[in-house]
Amino acid sequence: MSLMRGVNPVTRLAAIMASTTPLLLSLDWLSALVAIALTVALAPACGLPLRALARRALPLLAIAPVTGLSMLLYGRPGGREHFSFLTVHVTDNSLSLALAVVLRVLALGLPVMVLSARVDPTDLGDGLAQVARLPARFVIASVAAARLVTLVRDDAASLRRA
Repeated sequence: MSLMRGVNPVTRLAAIMASTTPLLLSLDWLSALVAIALTVALAPACGLPLRALARRALPLLAIAPVTGLSMLLYGRPGGREHFSFLTVHVTDNSLSLALAVVLRVLALGLPVMVLSARVDPTDLGDGLAQVARLPARFVIASVAAARLVTLVRDDAASLRRA
């Protein structure tokens, strides 16, 4: 049983925006950690098993530390200095900022993965045209993009099986 079964894709897009926009405005690591915990806890109820979420999140888990690395090396210095070389200053402040950025990347990406899983391209087009009243060109492009995502996912699965 999935909470997302029968939910209009436009509602899912609104939920994505409502859950991720506050994270863009916050700089602390705690709000990002709470968002990650809620997303992981609610993923099975939304029809995405934890194993599938982990598999889909692998690219995100690989790239998140890279974003934190730039903040670690070049973030605003403050507090005790742990390492220094030319323009690189690793301090307590840059460590906390790096952790916050890594968690924020995960907190922004995971809800998108959970809420956009198993969206039917036709339902997406219907919702964008009827509920959001978007122009036909945008709707057709969105349906084509969603269809291509499902085709690429199916092709990747068949390549893995081969």
